[in-house]
Parts: sequence; C-alpha cells; structure tokens
Amino acid sequence: MTTSTTESDSCAGASSRRPRLRLLSADSAALGGRLREALAGWFAGIDCASAADELAYSAGTPLEPCVVVADFRGGWGGGDFGDEELRLLGRVQARLPEASVVLLAPPLSQRVQRLVQQSGVRHLFNEPIDWEILAGHLREIAQRIAEAGGESRQRDAGLLEICQAMGSTLDQDSLLDKILRLMISDLMAHQGSILLFDRETDQLRMIASRGLPEEVARLGYMPRKGSIAEWVIDHDEPLLLHEKVREGETRFSSVAAARQIASSMCVPLRAKGAVQGTININRLAPSPHFTKDDLDRATILATQAAISIENSRLYEANLQAERLATVGQTVAGISHSMKSIVTSLRGGISICEQAQKMRNWDLLDKGWGLVQRNFQRISTMAMEMLEFSKYQREPIKKRFSLEPLAVEVFATASARAADKKIALSHAIGADAKTIEADQDQIFQGMLNLVENAIDAIPAEGAIRVSSRRVAAGGEERIPIALGERGGAVFIEIADNGPGIDPENQKKIFEPFFSTKGSKGTGLGLAVTNKMIQEHGGRIVLESAVGQGTKFTIVLPD
Repeated sequence: MTTSTTESDSCAGASSRRPRLRLLSADSAALGGRLREALAGWFAGIDCASAADELAYSAGTPLEPCVVVADFRGGWGGGDFGDEELRLLGRVQARLPEASVVLLAPPLSQRVQRLVQQSGVRHLFNEPIDWEILAGHLREIAQRIAEAGGESRQRDAGLLEICQAMGSTLDQDSLLDKILRLMISDLMAHQGSILLFDRETDQLRMIASRGLPEEVARLGYMPRKGSIAEWVIDHDEPLLLHEKVREGETRFSSVAAARQIASSMCVPLRAKGAVQGTININRLAPSPHFTKDDLDRATILATQAAISIENSRLYEANLQAERLATVGQTVAGISHSMKSIVTSLRGGISICEQAQKMRNWDLLDKGWGLVQRNFQRISTMAMEMLEFSKYQREPIKKRFSLEPLAVEVFATASARAADKKIALSHAIGADAKTIEADQDQIFQGMLNLVENAIDAIPAEGAIRVSSRRVAAGGEERIPIALGERGGAVFIEIADNGPGIDPENQKKIFEPFFSTKGSKGTGLGLAVTNKMIQEHGGRIVLESAVGQGTKFTIVLPD
C-alpha cells in the first residue's frame, strides 16, 4: 500500500526544484513518522511504500528527481540481507533512474558493500542508525538536488576556470599541476596523474600527480606494457573502469586493494595527431562511480590540456633556441673584446721588453701603463659579465639621500673629467631629495652613465645630474608603474657631447654593443639597464647628433 503527502511550498530550504522523498520499508509508516518532522519543508512530498513496484508508481514520474530511503535493516521480510534485497535495489534503480538511493542496513561484508554500490546506492547507513545525522544527510541531498540547475552552471564555470588556467602560464610544471588540481576538484575525485609516453624507454613518465600513495608517486614512471594507459594509447579511446583498476593484472592487485579505488577514468592526451600520454583520475571507495558524462567531460578537458602542454613544449623549444643564440652572441662578444685586450696587452709587453733592452725608462713607463690599463679592462669586463649574468634578483631597498650619492659619483669620476676639462654639476630637486632603492646599484648605474658621458665628450664639455619627482595625474607621462607614494623620481644625466645617431640608439642597451671601439666592453649600459629594470624602473634615452645626450632613470616612488 502506498501513501503520499505534499509539503507546503513555503518551507525552509526550498529552491526552484525540490525533490520528493520516497520511503521503502516493511514499516514505512513508522519510518515516515521518525523523519517527517525533521525533514519538514525540505521535500516536495513524502511517499511511503512497502514494495519496490508500489514505490516506482507512486506520486510523480520516473524521471522526477527524488530521494529513496530503503530500510533493509532486518532484511526484506525479516531475513538476512542478501540477493533478494540486491535485486530489489536494482529494480528501484531501474524504475527511478534519477533517484538518490539511501540504504539503511545491518553491518555488511566488504563483498556485499561492493555489490550494493554497483546497484546504484550512493549513501549507506549501517546499524545502529543515528537518526539526527541521517536527517541532516537527507537535507543536504535535498538541497543539492534543488540547486541542480545552479550546480550545472557552476560546473560550466568550473570548465571555464580550467580553460583559463591552461592559458595562464607556459611553465610546464606549474601548468600540469594546475590542470590536474582543477580536474580532480571539478570531477569530485581523490587522485590523479598525468603520464607522457617516452618512446625511447618504452615507459610512461609521471610528470604530475596528486593524492597518490607516496610509493607510487616516488617512482616517477610506470611500465607501459599491460597498463590501462597502454590500451588507451593504442586504441586512442577513453576508458571508464569500476572496482578493478587493471583487469587481469595480478601484479597490481595489492596496490589496487590498498588504494581502494572505486572508479577510474583514463583519457588520452592528443597532440600533433597522435596520443602523447594519458590523464588518469580516481575516486576511492565508498564514493560513487564516475558516469559517462564525467568521462566525456574529462575527455574535453584532456583535449584542452594536450593543447596547453604542446604550447608549453613549443615555448620551451623556442626559449632554448633563443638561449643558444644568446650564448653564441655572448661568446662572439667576449671573443671580440678579449681579442682587442690581448692585442693591447701584447703591444704593452712588447714596448716594455724593448724599453728594457734600450734601458729607456720613459718608454718602459709608457708600456707598463698600457699593460695596467688593459688589465683593468679585463677586471671590469669580468665584473660586468658576472653582474649581467645574474638571475633577476630583488634589490635591497632602503630610503637614502640622492645629493650625497651624486657627490660620491662625481668624486669617483672627477679625475677623468678633469683630464678632458669637463665640468660636473648637480641639481637635486627639493621634492626628490630621497628615494627608496638599492643604494649600491643606483650608485653603479649613475656612475656608468656619467663615465659614458665623459668618454663621449671629446674635450671641454659639461655633464649635469639632476632629479625631480613626478606625481600621477600631472601633465608629464610616467612610463612605469607608480610607486607606493603614487609617483616616480626622474634622475637625469645630461651632457653636451656629440649625441648618438638614431641607428645606434636602437642597440644602445644590447650586450656587447659599443661605440668606443677597443676602449669599451659593451656591457656597462646593459648592466645598468638590467639593474634599473629590477627596481621596476626604466631608462629613457633622448639624443640627437650634435645636440648632446640625456639618459633619464625613472624609478617608482
């Protein structure tokens, strides 16, 4: 006999689509009495039945969302839980394909638990039943079903998040970890791995993993022969398995048992028209099995992942090619500079030898001076190469005064400036007396620019260092991101030298580019530019032939 009641639509927890609650029990009226008050408002109605067929044809349609509570604690008809109960659960699932089945049962063996899960039961409560916890669990199920439309939209949003994440980075390690993490979350799984097929070793390299036992993840690879991935790669088809992870593979049975995998998906990674590997996703017991929809979703995500992985590989290949080209350029630059220095050293040594034979001490001083200058050039080039080759680092910033720094720069360069009768002057703006930066690096950068200006001026010129602060929103554009105080400090090094022609301006910051011939290493400006960029700043060049040159260091402030 079937009874049915309908709940008020104004109940708490109601949403756009509340399910019905269907009770299947030898004493469904008593079961309904226990649950009715605790579940008031959470279900569209409560149906009580004493047989599966009665339940199937009770209020509503077979495709209507519902929750079935099957009370088999004493077995159906008073006996032990067995085949008859399993057949009855199967009929319920067949009649009500949209139902979420909650089973109340006595303690069951592992074998029977697996059979129960295969029958479609997703929620199992063993005696003794905590009715308060059961009621809370049923309310959660009702809420999830009521929000099914919203959940569908959330899964679409989850798919969008994964696709966006795949395009957010080209670093392969972080990319693969992000793909796997989002896929496991989206598919409500517990474990996962990404395997790439290494044809040279005939093994599957595990390039990303999450949730796997340590002894599995530590291996870093899997034999291809006899694995699920082998079948997926050979057939280019996704595979959905339940309970047994590797059918017929006894060597994996202990691992599978220890991991208690309830359901597993293995989908191919296709790139360049061929399967390059697989993505593997697992759910552990007693979780519900993956569905065909889950497999289709995983296949779509794997296709996007394969594209992202291939893009990452292409990026790495291009980056390697650029590195090799840079190495070649660096070697050529070093060779050219060293050849020039060695030539000068030979000349100096030759003069010294000749002077020694002639006992001409003035000539010896001249030759020895040439040796010393070229030794200094080797030392300078070595230090600049070391600085330039350092990986981008965070400057050690502190606030300091610019005027004493400018005075120190001029004191260091004054002897060379005096030799060429070059006047040095500075004007530090009242609003730019201090700056927060790495003092040693700013000193080195300013000194490089002042010494370059001294080299560029033939004789009797002038070099001026000045500073000013530019605030956001003013007429002058700030070519960098603003600092904490909402502006930037401009440090200008200007000279009245011959200027730089437009063609050389394009290459002025390139490593080993120099207009000084044998006098320069071509690294000074490259090093200075790198240090300023590490501060989040920029160097702006303004120059015209015959009208002098101005370098402006722009730093956030």
